[in-house]
Amino acid sequence: MELNLEQIKVAALAVTPGRWEAYGTIVRDVDGGEDQLAQGRDFEHARYIAAANPVVVIELIERLERAEARGDAALDMAFRYGGIDGEHHKTWVIDQMCRALLGEGYDAWVAEAKVGEDGPETNEWDVGVAP
Repeated sequence: MELNLEQIKVAALAVTPGRWEAYGTIVRDVDGGEDQLAQGRDFEHARYIAAANPVVVIELIERLERAEARGDAALDMAFRYGGIDGEHHKTWVIDQMCRALLGEGYDAWVAEAKVGEDGPETNEWDVGVAP
């Protein structure tokens, strides 16, 4: 199945923004009044429509795009530098890939990786040496 994220984003931006809620089978804009936005076949369908509101859809698309970009950056790092000899260089490649994949979460992830049975600095995290 081919996903056209740009088409989905355009569609999400074209409908009523804001928080939606299901009231029975009716979906309404919580922030903008009592206008009926959609109607589901039953409460479960209406609840699903409300949960997939434009704010949520756009946030999911943006998260997916950021994750794909981080994955591409990590794979690029492996492709460009993964074949270089030397354990210290390969350790650097692994560290750089982790940085690319984790983004702002890198420092917290490393701190967690260092925790062991003897406390927060039980294990080492080696950043290696750039080639």
